[in-house]
Amino acid sequence: MNFVCFIVVIIATQCNGYNDLYDISQFLEQWDANRLLSTYDCSYCRRMDKLESSETEHNLSRTKRDVESNEPLLSSVRLEDEDANFDLFQEDEQTSQKAKNDFFDRMIGLSHLPDSSSEKENDAGKDNSRQKRNVETNSKKVARFLRSYQYNLDKWRRIDGLATFAREANITKHNTAVHTKTSLEFTKWLLKKQKIAAKFSLRGLSCDQTRMIKSIRKSSSCKEPALRKEKVRKRNRITAIYSKAKVCRPNEPTKCLMYEPGIINLFAKSRNYGELLWAW
Repeated sequence: MNFVCFIVVIIATQCNGYNDLYDISQFLEQWDANRLLSTYDCSYCRRMDKLESSETEHNLSRTKRDVESNEPLLSSVRLEDEDANFDLFQEDEQTSQKAKNDFFDRMIGLSHLPDSSSEKENDAGKDNSRQKRNVETNSKKVARFLRSYQYNLDKWRRIDGLATFAREANITKHNTAVHTKTSLEFTKWLLKKQKIAAKFSLRGLSCDQTRMIKSIRKSSSCKEPALRKEKVRKRNRITAIYSKAKVCRPNEPTKCLMYEPGIINLFAKSRNYGELLWAW
């Protein structure tokens, strides 16, 4: 039986090309010592990855016993794991933001613009080189302008959004004044960038650069500050009227309803025709 098992193992090993998966030298040493194949489970005939997995399981079981014996340290280990996971999340978020910035840079042509200082001009092509360099310089300026515009536009939108949210959540004179001032400053910034974009030449620009410059030039939100201020004031006054106005019942003057949530809930829940007609 031992001899048959030995022959089968040798043939299977050599035919299937598993020399790197079986420890043949150790097998032969144990065979010579008559300590192998004493049982059906050939421990030295198993593949190396099986041996590694068994060692891993042994290490895991030993680690589990160590953790159980050191229960007070488990909370600190979990905290360290949470900190590590949070750091990984921050790294992933930064990587994602960097990928977005890189994509935008490639789209506007900022990442692959040639360096004009590396050009070598000769006497025969001075005019062509000068013209090409002017086009590249214009493309570089447009790319940097678009990059700065996008970065500051995100900041202004966030500031304006926070001011709008603060006013909508709590309509007070202070929040209304802050919202009006922020909206006007945002409009002034847009007008300034619109005038700068109008000065760029579209010659030699990529399709994406041309599209973005035209979009900035034709921005409908870039109105004159006076018109913008009047529009913001009217809008704030209308929303304040609808949000702060009260409607009192004719028979019960002390019971008054505001537009939100009083009138809105009344229209949603009431089925009294007279009450609905009065509220309307």
